[in-house]
Amino acid sequence: MSNSFLGAGSRFKEGPDQRLYNSAFKYELECSQYIMSNLSIADMSHVMTLIQGGIISLSKGRKLLSGLLEVHLQGTESIPLDPAVGDSYNNRDKYLQQHIGPDSGYVHIGRARREASTIAWQMVCREKLFCLHEKLIQLCEVFNQVVSQHLNTFMADFTYLQHAQPTTLAHYLQGFQRPLLRDIGRIETAIKMVNLSPACSGSVNGSQIEMNREFIAELLEFDGILTHTRDAMWAPDMCIDVMTSLCSIMTSLNRVSEEFIIWNSAEFSYLELADGFTRTSVIMPQKKNPYGLAFIRGQARAFNGVMTSILSTNQTISGQPDNRLYAYGELPKALDYAIQCVDFLPGFCLHLNLIRIS
Repeated sequence: MSNSFLGAGSRFKEGPDQRLYNSAFKYELECSQYIMSNLSIADMSHVMTLIQGGIISLSKGRKLLSGLLEVHLQGTESIPLDPAVGDSYNNRDKYLQQHIGPDSGYVHIGRARREASTIAWQMVCREKLFCLHEKLIQLCEVFNQVVSQHLNTFMADFTYLQHAQPTTLAHYLQGFQRPLLRDIGRIETAIKMVNLSPACSGSVNGSQIEMNREFIAELLEFDGILTHTRDAMWAPDMCIDVMTSLCSIMTSLNRVSEEFIIWNSAEFSYLELADGFTRTSVIMPQKKNPYGLAFIRGQARAFNGVMTSILSTNQTISGQPDNRLYAYGELPKALDYAIQCVDFLPGFCLHLNLIRIS
């Protein structure tokens, strides 16, 4: 298939093989739900930087910004996604050419495809990390409420699931809360790393066109810039650091979920879960299955696989697309699942029905 958006008719004599766009390009498009909206913001900020640096005229820039804003307000769902066209960036480029005209090509001046995608990806990760940070604080506040209600609820502590030293339910629950408080610090560290701008880095060594990196970082509401341009585009530790923090959080959630699943069993009968956090059995209607807690437990284990994927795909030699290609979708998706799991536990904890503690 001949396709000028992928080089056909210029350096290439023909477009990509159908097997390429039905596999690799199609996979990249699955990540578009996370980065497409922020690609629009990255484009507008880039044009403003070109205007600020005198690279394009003010009149040309205003016209282009007007067209970009109009497309942005239409929403990302208005842009058709076709793997035969390429990835999110290519599909957006085609749509801009159709709705703005040849002037849309100015958005490519001095900027690589991977730079735009990296900006969009960091912005969505930043947004989700802020949300996760807020949810973690809310969960810890709920732990405080429950703990304050059980300062004098005495129970036997456990080791090896056998009665050990006496304790209180408050002290027991705080053993789950303390790691979550440390996880808040880990997320704050991850936010600091993600919240630095890679803009105007080019693909590896910057742009031949002089642009104000601090100006565009401010437009995109980053706290600062990643000063080394090659590092800004290909730093592996950013993905690893975020995913490590998520695995720590999910480990904390898994531990409390595992124990409450046991406490909810007929063999322990320490507590009964609220109906809204369980699911009935079709064949055994007398059961109240801890489905929500099992979901958290399963996600915690699934995160181990995602962590391995993030580590493995970032162990390529530098300047390779696969160390970011897979992170574009996997990391935002993992952040979404972590937010869901953290958001689930406060309601569960506030609706605990203690049957007995012995």
